[in-house]
Amino acid sequence: MPSRKRFKARVIDRALLRKGFKKEMSHHIIYYYYINGKKTSIHTYISHDTRELSRKQLNQMAKELKLNYDEFEKLIDCPLSEKEYRDYLQSKGYIKGNFSF
Repeated sequence: MPSRKRFKARVIDRALLRKGFKKEMSHHIIYYYYINGKKTSIHTYISHDTRELSRKQLNQMAKELKLNYDEFEKLIDCPLSEKEYRDYLQSKGYIKGNFSF
């Protein structure tokens, strides 16, 4: 059975910001994925008072980011690079366009 790590909100925050996400503050902290300075529809959020996310919350975040849990874990732990994530989203049709870094 795959590992089911628990992640602290600050770890997820830093990982998402390194992978091309920008955060917006509202009732929650919303993370939008940007490509070449353009906001995409890919997003997730964390409540302001959350310190550690439950499995249910992590699975929901993975779903919002169009990943399964294991892929989400790789995105946060860094084996899945920003380019690999972008290429994955593009190959599945979640984002359109020809992007280069």
